Amino acid sequence: MRITPILLFGNFFSCVAMAAPIAILNSSGEINNGIDKTAISNPSVIGWNATGGTAQIIEKGTDYGNGRWRLSIEDSAEVWQMTSHPVAAGDAFSLRFDAAMFAGNLPGGAGGFVPGLTLVGPGVRNGDFNQDPSATDSRSYADTPEWFNLAGNQNAEATRLNNAYRDGTRNAVLSQDNSRQLAIDTGHTLATGEEFQASFVWRDANGWTDASDKVGVTLYTTSNDAIDGPRTEIQTLLSPTSTLDNTYEQAALIFAPVPVSANAKRLFAVIKGVDGDSVTASSFARVDNFTLQRGIYQPTAPERQIIAELYVDDGGTRLPVASRTYDFKTPVMGQGDWLAKDCVELL
Repeated sequence: MRITPILLFGNFFSCVAMAAPIAILNSSGEINNGIDKTAISNPSVIGWNATGGTAQIIEKGTDYGNGRWRLSIEDSAEVWQMTSHPVAAGDAFSLRFDAAMFAGNLPGGAGGFVPGLTLVGPGVRNGDFNQDPSATDSRSYADTPEWFNLAGNQNAEATRLNNAYRDGTRNAVLSQDNSRQLAIDTGHTLATGEEFQASFVWRDANGWTDASDKVGVTLYTTSNDAIDGPRTEIQTLLSPTSTLDNTYEQAALIFAPVPVSANAKRLFAVIKGVDGDSVTASSFARVDNFTLQRGIYQPTAPERQIIAELYVDDGGTRLPVASRTYDFKTPVMGQGDWLAKDCVELL
């Protein structure tokens, strides 16, 4: 069982003993700071809190009629809300919500990589390059939180606002001459046998040769645990070539299990352009929403489920009193399942 990337819509629950609904504040995250992909733990997302993996509010796309916003919960993330309703012995409650999967393996589908921990991603170590709030188009590595130019020049251009992916926010610039190499310290200590996946969106830009140029992602360690220290490469994987001119495309790269030689070492990653035609001058691409996750590769699809709990406030600690597991049924990405369970009785 695994909590998979989903979106939640229209949450509410009712107390059957009272035959009246209990309001969930800001049920789909509509009250917020107006910024797409804001963390649910941000105080501007009234009523909610979150912990664990990536949990955000998302604007646009499928909203199931509730407005322009919804809650996005990925992998091991957890979101919760404490209502003002007092409970009594014998009370019974039902919980209903609409949910849809927007990433990962579908019910009844083939196997694949199942993430369990997000090291880098939107809202996690600036995987979407949006932690720089400047309205200036071109920004350097020195201006960009978390990211480091492994080529050396931290004043080189790292991100821009033009050629944006969907939401009009920042994206990273790659060059074929490798003067810009997007490196990041994941903060993760490796263990033998761990498996990782890097996923991102990317597009060709000025001078990029669609038929041969690619984006490369390298996992590496260093002898002194510094991002620019003497490097030992674990593995490099390449994206497919561009198939649609001037259009963002998805890439997902699954790395081999971590070798014994990298055990207990700090994990770094670097993204760079990989030349395929010996033409490197004025040759560029863009990258966005870079996500690096630890997980496992499964030959068959795991169950797709979400867990919902009712809990009480026990002196400032959340104390679960009932739990239910909901199965996803719809084998269509982005199509919702209306999920409901029988009443939960509190004894």
